[in-house]
Amino acid sequence: MAAVPLAENVEQLPSLHHVAVSAQPTDALEAALSRGLPVDRLTAVRRQARPEDRLHRLLASALLIGAARSAGWMLSPEEVSYPPDGPPRWPGGPYCSVSHAASHVVVLIGEQAPVGVDVEEPGSASPEDLRMVLPAGLRDAVLDGRLDATDAWMRVEAALKAVGIGLRGLTDLSFLTPSEAQWGAHRIFLRPVTLEAEQICWCAQTAPWSDQAIPVIRHTVQSLVELLATAQPSRIAAP
Repeated sequence: MAAVPLAENVEQLPSLHHVAVSAQPTDALEAALSRGLPVDRLTAVRRQARPEDRLHRLLASALLIGAARSAGWMLSPEEVSYPPDGPPRWPGGPYCSVSHAASHVVVLIGEQAPVGVDVEEPGSASPEDLRMVLPAGLRDAVLDGRLDATDAWMRVEAALKAVGIGLRGLTDLSFLTPSEAQWGAHRIFLRPVTLEAEQICWCAQTAPWSDQAIPVIRHTVQSLVELLATAQPSRIAAP
């Protein structure tokens, strides 16, 4: 069953969705967030030894369903595929990108152009960490203190996700300005979004952003659990 938009023009896209990560992963929460996920996704999640890593990935999958539903796309968990070398995909769906840090999981979806998003915990990177890997256009600004290292790294990750290349494309990425990057023939446009408190993530797409602010939708773990409980397609009528 292909996902079909509820409206011909979903004006709120692109939109950013986020959920705060629960402090205490539990077996019951893992089970609730696993409802309907494809077998290959569950297998990948269960390979994670740490409960918090499994929770991050399960929340990312659940948030993707919540983001699609909020944007008017009727999507069931089992319809999503998770290729190892790119973003999640589903039949007829818009572009999407997923990221998670210790405290937040984010999903960016957009119809018009490929998108990328990255979120990191404040202070998780230092200039010393990134000295050898930052691309031209950001490296000097970080090393001389004009740009925060974690902030710079989020821009890099978001830009690479927008072109669907991942970190293997790092050597070919350059920044024309702190908010505009180039990878091959792709021009990438970036902008920050504040989630809550001081938590910031960076969004990227391969088309210029409009002047309109990116809509930010906050979800709760409980709302995602409730959504998954009702998101399954009905194949066989109850007796």
